[in-house]
Amino acid sequence: DPAQMQVGYDPWEPFNRRMHRVNDAIDRTVARPLATAYMKVVPRPVRPGVSNFFSNLGLMDDAIRAGVLPTALPVDAEMPWVAPRDIAEVAAGLLLNRDWSGRTVRAVHGPVDLSWSRVAEILSSVLRREIRAERIGDDELLAGYLQAGMPRGLADAVLAMSTGLREGFTPEQPRTVASTTEMTLAAWAQDELVGA
Repeated sequence: DPAQMQVGYDPWEPFNRRMHRVNDAIDRTVARPLATAYMKVVPRPVRPGVSNFFSNLGLMDDAIRAGVLPTALPVDAEMPWVAPRDIAEVAAGLLLNRDWSGRTVRAVHGPVDLSWSRVAEILSSVLRREIRAERIGDDELLAGYLQAGMPRGLADAVLAMSTGLREGFTPEQPRTVASTTEMTLAAWAQDELVGA
């Protein structure tokens, strides 16, 4: 009965409170410690070899200021680039879908595939200064990991992820309308690199 509803009644409140507790626990026990370890172990110039998240560019501020985007990947090879916000929105959509249960693998490819050269062009435009993509060798990448204190086994594994991306890597799920998300690199850079 609407007359019995309290002011500010939210039928989703119990669910939202549970989700907040889950997200907070994941953040405290998994995400924050992983991010902290990542920042301590992976040197700035080699972080983009780990993943093609827009946010990794924010970890390269020294290199970007110097006008260089170092990568162990071919600078003209296109691959999916994605904003973490887009991943969160896809996950939230699944969690809020009453018809979904269990597990699913869902690709999130970002709005378009980008090469490191194209990323440099977009950043140059948004930041209004020249930035270029520069390929570095595997030995330089490995040396950077080891110099930062990464154990040899982990350094080899992270290097293998980077080299695997250039050796015929094919995403498990091809780009589709469902896997293509909104946030462009230019919009992300404007918000995170200029507006920060």
